[in-house]
Amino acid sequence: MWHCELEGDALSSFRTGIDEGIGEEDAKKKSPFSAPIISCNRHYITSHNREGFSEKFDELKHTLENETEEYEIEGGWRIEKEAEDKEEWVMFCGWESVEKHMAFSKKDSFKEWKGIVDWVEGFEEIQQATASEPLSLEEEYDMQRSWRTDHDKLTFIICLPEERDASQVIRKGVSDAPARMIGDVNLFISEADEDEEGCIGEIEIMIAELSARGKGLGRSAVVAFLEYLRRNLEKVLEEYRKGIQGKKEEGKMKLLQLRVKIGGKNVTSIGLFESLGFVKVGEGENYFGEVELVFEGWCGEERVKGLMERFGVEGYQECGYR
Repeated sequence: MWHCELEGDALSSFRTGIDEGIGEEDAKKKSPFSAPIISCNRHYITSHNREGFSEKFDELKHTLENETEEYEIEGGWRIEKEAEDKEEWVMFCGWESVEKHMAFSKKDSFKEWKGIVDWVEGFEEIQQATASEPLSLEEEYDMQRSWRTDHDKLTFIICLPEERDASQVIRKGVSDAPARMIGDVNLFISEADEDEEGCIGEIEIMIAELSARGKGLGRSAVVAFLEYLRRNLEKVLEEYRKGIQGKKEEGKMKLLQLRVKIGGKNVTSIGLFESLGFVKVGEGENYFGEVELVFEGWCGEERVKGLMERFGVEGYQECGYR
């Protein structure tokens, strides 16, 4: 049983929640909706995957278009707008869930989830900006599992700050409420080719919320992320080392370089990383239409501190999460 559930976990709080091996009734209790929701994720709920839907897709579409007041299609999403004579919202997802009718009895819950739909509507632009490709349903599920378990991934959801004392803890479901989520920032670690104890870190940044773009939030998020790495690098690399060598191996890993790969036409993102000191490698785009930029020589505190001062990223603090 799969159902969609916003979680406070910073690794996947706007992604599809996963519950395996539990009954439908238990799944419903854990879900904010009146029925479990399957496969709600920005990577594959788009029109180009429509061919993969079951034969009942057209039957369901015909039924909705003839029985509901207003009807919108965004790939696999089916959203019934509020009718005057009832207070329910209905959302349908593609793939297996296309046969399921899911009614929202709480409009507030739906409005929070509507943020995911807004991100989906900007899918093609996000895909081009991040030089990424859509995933199949099974690939998406595999990726979601790996975010929680893999030793080579570090992912944070970017949220708008609260207007309160920063010394307080991060409040689960409040500080990271769906309405505050605007994107994510990630680190993927891989072994260096010419150094057995060295590794390379690849950064990805996405500001998915359209209204949050062009305000410097992406750059601030990257700078804050660099500061997090500086403070926690030893722990991050130790987890990576154990994952590739086994717990019995001795010796420490070292981060040789940070890099980014960006779609060649995404001049905004390229400019962001160049402003932070990343330098282009080679000339022009690679085979995949990407340009690569590197942050040579991880210089630690002084270099990151300089970036924080330059771009006004002040008051960095790691808080508890409750």
